[in-house]
Amino acid sequence: MGVRRELAAGRARVDVTEFLDRGLFDGYDLVEPGVVSALDWRPRPGEAQTSSTAIYGGVGRL
Repeated sequence: MGVRRELAAGRARVDVTEFLDRGLFDGYDLVEPGVVSALDWRPRPGEAQTSSTAIYGGVGRL
């Protein structure tokens, strides 16, 4: 039926962190809590943390 193309590829947290360490955050200070599941980054007070997403992120400060 044609060529099957992968639109997205899953990566482990360690793979994402290594990628970011290789240059994406050059010149920036990574803000705590660092590279984590998007749902776990600064949750609202009283909210239980959950890692039910495969999206990782971090914030850098100049």
